[in-house]
Amino acid sequence: MSFLNPVSEPVKRFKSTDAGAPQINYNSRSAGDVYAILKACLVNGYGSVASAGWTVTNETANAGEFVSPSASMSDYRLGIDDKTATKTDWYYQYQNARTNPSYNNPTKSFTYIDKTHASNGWQLLATDRGIIFVELVQHTAVNKLSARITYWGALKSALIDTTGKNICFFNLGHNAAITIPFYFYSSTNYVHVNLSTNLGAYMSSVTSNALSSSDVILDESNVDLISPIYLSNTNYKLLLAELPPILSKIVNKSTDLFGVDEYTLDGRSVLSVCAGFSTNTPQTPSRTFLIRTDFWGY
Repeated sequence: MSFLNPVSEPVKRFKSTDAGAPQINYNSRSAGDVYAILKACLVNGYGSVASAGWTVTNETANAGEFVSPSASMSDYRLGIDDKTATKTDWYYQYQNARTNPSYNNPTKSFTYIDKTHASNGWQLLATDRGIIFVELVQHTAVNKLSARITYWGALKSALIDTTGKNICFFNLGHNAAITIPFYFYSSTNYVHVNLSTNLGAYMSSVTSNALSSSDVILDESNVDLISPIYLSNTNYKLLLAELPPILSKIVNKSTDLFGVDEYTLDGRSVLSVCAGFSTNTPQTPSRTFLIRTDFWGY
């Protein structure tokens, strides 16, 4: 799980448009609707779609802890408490000690969306070491799809790992009550990272400390180097880890800021997911997430 000894894990992909897939009714949210998706994708499967091979423990109504089949994740359990129709609480257990990351209870009450639009839905991508949950909703201000992305899983670490700690969690995207879709890249967007004794991170942006260790020329036509997670503390500004599934692309046209698309990048398949504006006005630089759909490198 390092830059020196990378491991590639195949991605399993699940979509609300699959036959037999569980659904989210955005017009009338219910307790357990997110939990049902994770359990179906990770544990039980649905229709003719096989699960990702995880198991669940400590299960109660609309809540439980998911266990990865990977030996490298044996110290961890991903917890979901989805007992209300208003929010979903995410947490994790590390060696039976519970951690509640900051901003771990995203609301189910999306704003400025067409709650009955046919394009509303979700996608979930999973390996043995992590998941990405993408919620897609039709934004009424632009009449296009916007998204919220939640990630929980391991990082590709540049640290000598002496404790076994290696985890990342964030949920970013369509959430706040604002008329433009949302901001993804901001130094105020908190990402929970626990690598050995190092805590805290930014989703890297031109306004955060994340880039202080690198000289990067931002070109609006290219996939940029902002995709790794750069960790920093008060004394050192160092590149310590990288998020395996995600690249980011700087865009200069509004059509790239919304919706989902699939294409090939450097011979590998990616899912392009709208990442919204980087500031409080619709202007560049803004970015789109490119999620690997073939394998994630740890």
